[in-house]
Amino acid sequence: MKILKSIFLILLVGFTILAKAQSGCGSAAPFCSGASSYTFPAGTSGASAVPGPDYGCLFSQPNPAWYYFQVSTSGTIIIDIAGSAGGDVDFICWGPFTSATGNCGSLTAGNTVDCSFSASATETCTIAGAIAGEFYMLLITNYSGIPQNINFGQDPASTGSTNCSLLSSATSQTICPGKTATLTATSNLVGPTYLWTPGGATTSSITVSPAITTVYTVTTSGLDPVSSTPTVVVNTSTVTILSLPSLTLSSNSPVCAGRNIILTASPGFTNYVWSGPPAYSATTTVATITRPSATTSMAGTYTVIGRTVAGCTVSAVTTVSVIPSPTLTITASSNTLCVNNTATLTCNSLGATGYTWSPAGTLGSPSSSITSATPLTTTNYTVIVSVGTCTSSAVKTISVIPSPIIAVLSTTNTTCGLCNGIITASASAGSAPYSYTWAPSVSTQSLISSLCAANYSVTIEDANKCKSTFNTNIAGSSVFQASLSASSNETFQGEPVSLSGIGGVTYTWTPNSNLSCSVCPVTIATPMDDISYCVDVTSIDGCKDSTCVDIFVKCGDVFVPNAFSPNNDGHNDELGVYGNCIKELIFRVYDRWGEMVFESDDVSKRWDGKYKGYAVTSGVFIYQISAKLKSGTVINKRGNITEKKKKSI
Repeated sequence: MKILKSIFLILLVGFTILAKAQSGCGSAAPFCSGASSYTFPAGTSGASAVPGPDYGCLFSQPNPAWYYFQVSTSGTIIIDIAGSAGGDVDFICWGPFTSATGNCGSLTAGNTVDCSFSASATETCTIAGAIAGEFYMLLITNYSGIPQNINFGQDPASTGSTNCSLLSSATSQTICPGKTATLTATSNLVGPTYLWTPGGATTSSITVSPAITTVYTVTTSGLDPVSSTPTVVVNTSTVTILSLPSLTLSSNSPVCAGRNIILTASPGFTNYVWSGPPAYSATTTVATITRPSATTSMAGTYTVIGRTVAGCTVSAVTTVSVIPSPTLTITASSNTLCVNNTATLTCNSLGATGYTWSPAGTLGSPSSSITSATPLTTTNYTVIVSVGTCTSSAVKTISVIPSPIIAVLSTTNTTCGLCNGIITASASAGSAPYSYTWAPSVSTQSLISSLCAANYSVTIEDANKCKSTFNTNIAGSSVFQASLSASSNETFQGEPVSLSGIGGVTYTWTPNSNLSCSVCPVTIATPMDDISYCVDVTSIDGCKDSTCVDIFVKCGDVFVPNAFSPNNDGHNDELGVYGNCIKELIFRVYDRWGEMVFESDDVSKRWDGKYKGYAVTSGVFIYQISAKLKSGTVINKRGNITEKKKKSI
């Protein structure tokens, strides 16, 4: 007999019990120190423990599992809790209580024994001074939400112990109406069989859903583990159906858009879960909620779910209608008026049944959709439109111009006897944009130009049709005429001719080649060919005029300089043929050995002192010219040229 008992104890101590996670306190499972550990698959759905209890340090309770136990031997009870690596488990423990059941409504801050919310995969619950016969509640959560098995059991360092006889009884359940309960019978008998009534089930666990509170009896048969004698044990389990308060939901429907939707549920519930359009949700502990600033999208069916302290729920619905606010716009025939002018105000509102304009003192019909306004000063006009009990409003501002248009006319008189006068009008006051009507001009711009000497008027009209007329005149001027004289109209190439401009203060000569001064009133020209010189003259009043003179160059001799210095100093760097009236030309240069180093038939082309890309040696060169003048004269010349290498500056 002792041997059988020892074997049973060894089996009990070494056995790992697989428990299940529970969401509510009412479904707590028993726990004792006779088993080495308990293991349950931690949930990952994100579900939270039922509201109602004071969860102490647990600000959230995801994936909960509930247990209860009884102290068998007084002392310190230490429970070790361990999740998987990388997980995060937390717990809270309440007690002491006088019974195993009926404690869910007593989980308060005053009954909290130990609690931990650390970011660790292991936790330790310690109950110091536990007294035999006391009951405690334990909640373990999988805060990390990862798939894992959470193991827990009594630490060997405990000086007290827990009662394992709880494991040999049938469980009782308290459930909400319409929910199921799982009843489990446990037995220390060898080879136990089970029979449940009512129902006749023969399994150790049954799942039931009674409509009323029901007592279930389980008869367990087997051999006594010590005496091996047949033994029958009868246990009862009670499934208690919680009674629920009724739940109603009402509202202040219909609601005008922009006002508050007020939903009121009947009291008596721990919390309320609200839902409605569009995708609205809220959770409160009070029976009345307010949705501000209603819109038509908030209309529809609203649902409230009331939850009791035991976690039971009941729902109710109501329908809310939202009356759209009347839409309206105000248009004005003119937003800005001159003093004593009138604007027409029109309120456009679909479905409106009433109109109220203010201030009414300057309005023609303050209760119509269309009214006239004759404000003396800038005024904000408000219209309120109504559809039933719902209203909307809008404001239109009419600005009043307190003074006439002011204009500054800037004139530029004609010069040089031309029609180049200018008048610019600068308007102020009134309301832009401005329009301009000139007389006798047909322009509508603020600036008119190319005006002859005359009297002019401009009428300025602003955006509000306010008008003012202003007068001015453009004065006339005399015509400016420049003159030019030349000392001679003929000369030989390179011979000077004196040119004189008359009548101005500034002079510009063109072309400026072969002139002693291009901006002087008198300049000396040394033309190389027939040319026409012109001078642009500006008078003291800024008037401009120009005149020209033709200079004819007589044909003369053809010549070549007897020396040049091609050193790129900008002076005498090239050798060429000079002479006026050259029609055709052949120009050759030979070195002292008779080799030709340069040839050209272009008067403008000159020798730079290079042969085949290289500078020739300094010395004496021979040139040969064959030229035909425009007059038909043919000139042939030979001569010597000395190349001088001068140092570049």
